[in-house]
Amino acid sequence: MLMIDDYGSSRRTSDGALDFLEDVIMQRYDGARPILITTNLSGQDIEAGRGARVWSRLKGMARENVFTINGGDFRDNFRWEV
Repeated sequence: MLMIDDYGSSRRTSDGALDFLEDVIMQRYDGARPILITTNLSGQDIEAGRGARVWSRLKGMARENVFTINGGDFRDNFRWEV
């Protein structure tokens, strides 16, 4: 099992690193190997940012196994006491 956390995050990532990550996704797809991806992006955002090819493979691997969890940032409600 491969897990990719926070796929497509806004942090700056080199094009080479993104290309490598997408190659890994394609290899997992071609080999029918499992992958677990978390993201804050919608499908439309992934397709617009990384291309229809990657989004198509992710949808193909997910089938019906997509879970949406709605909620805010838990850090917004945290109070530091000194």
